[in-house]
Amino acid sequence: MVVNYLAKKMGPAANDLVKDVCKKAGFSYSALSPENMGAFADCFEVEASKYLSEKDIKFTSGVIRKLK
Repeated sequence: MVVNYLAKKMGPAANDLVKDVCKKAGFSYSALSPENMGAFADCFEVEASKYLSEKDIKFTSGVIRKLK
């Protein structure tokens, strides 16, 4: 769901960003789950600054935290 949501904002780069964020957050892409969504969102806020505005990052990380 995270990749699908981010793809709407970022296009095809979303998949690579999700993989990078997972790695930097300390878990594998395949281990991304509702239990570690908070850690993913925290790391996303740092890594996404290369792709999105600060306003979009805050909104998007809030949505990510709510994904189940």
